Amino acid sequence: AWLLLMLHFAEVEGDCLSDAIPLAQRKNLTALDLPELAVTANWMLTYPRPLSIFAPDWAAAKATTAVLEILIQERLGYLLLTSGSAGATTLDAMYALGGCSVNETSHDLSCEDEATNDHVSLGWTESYQLSWDLLHREYPDIAPRNLGNIGYVGTRSIYVPSSLQQEAYQAEGLPLHVYLSYNSSVHNPARYFDQVNVSNESLTSRLKPCNETRLMSRSLMTAYFQATGDSEGVDTLDGVVTGRCFEDFYWYAPACRGLSIATTCLMFFTGGDGWNMEEGMHKAAAWNMPLVIGVAKTDQDYAALPFEVSSIFYWWVPDATFLALKPMEIIFPGHDLTSWRRGDQRSAAKQISVDKYVSHDLRHLAPRVVQLVENFQMDLSMVNSMLEEQLNTREAYSLVACRWLQSNTQTWQTWLPKASECLPRF
Repeated sequence: AWLLLMLHFAEVEGDCLSDAIPLAQRKNLTALDLPELAVTANWMLTYPRPLSIFAPDWAAAKATTAVLEILIQERLGYLLLTSGSAGATTLDAMYALGGCSVNETSHDLSCEDEATNDHVSLGWTESYQLSWDLLHREYPDIAPRNLGNIGYVGTRSIYVPSSLQQEAYQAEGLPLHVYLSYNSSVHNPARYFDQVNVSNESLTSRLKPCNETRLMSRSLMTAYFQATGDSEGVDTLDGVVTGRCFEDFYWYAPACRGLSIATTCLMFFTGGDGWNMEEGMHKAAAWNMPLVIGVAKTDQDYAALPFEVSSIFYWWVPDATFLALKPMEIIFPGHDLTSWRRGDQRSAAKQISVDKYVSHDLRHLAPRVVQLVENFQMDLSMVNSMLEEQLNTREAYSLVACRWLQSNTQTWQTWLPKASECLPRF
């Protein structure tokens, strides 16, 4: 079976902008009369058809895509489709813009017909650099083009609710958004968090057992042991290293072992299979942080537990899941690339550029759209304001995007291509 994507016409209920180009005047992409192309390429035979945007399946990408959709339709006058699917990732978007298909059985990549499935995608990260390099090496003529950063970087880190940070700072000047405040030889940060009851069934019923988490990853746990020397935090059997499991559901940091968990330690929640729990382990061991790490059983549990239990948690930004907690990133020493390459994750994780991409053929088909995407810039505060509004109203992203556009005309007007400009092509 080949990867299937859902397509639908992108539109809001009526036009958003007062000077919108009417729907009846909007046009398809057409490959006719392209003087710079002396030979008819295979991809040209798939036109005319609407411009298509691929939206990865996360909140920030959906919000920024909704803004771009309105401008492409109402100010540049193109008919537009949006494609995507539940769980769609950067990799799915990369292949869609390249006109590639992946066989789910053999995992073979096919990009032979040169016809792109989609033309624009926002919100990519660099998590698939090897796949990007392969696509550009094997199919350089049809691989997507990177148009640069969207206006912010993505951050994956450990966060603390701002209310707890403020409480600790007011009580004793302890800044819980700084890693040194968690050194249990100097401070007792646990007093500001809920007591950890590791045998509480209402908690363990919402956690994954250790054998379903990254504690079972030989490579990650070997790297942890080699970087920290923490022999009591791992188990070794016949040369195979895995993370040590405590009470069936937890990993205890060195600062928590042999002590009263309830009074000296605090919970650190993550989700999935233990997203970045190995990073939390490295930091807890290196900086003497009294952490008990638990992995939420479901996505729903991951999203709910930090609201119900005063704790720190793994999160990524921008995202709407924990915005209501007004989280503060815990600041660690700046990213040390050399140490991370050795497997030592005690320093901060690398920030990730969030970028904009177009298909190889779009500059021929719609150079004004390409320039709009190149100029498109939304900073983190803009995106977070949209995510928070959508979270509060539960309205469609198209409606939230429309209100943002109506309130920020001076910002987005600078993105529009000037009618008199001569636009370059790829």
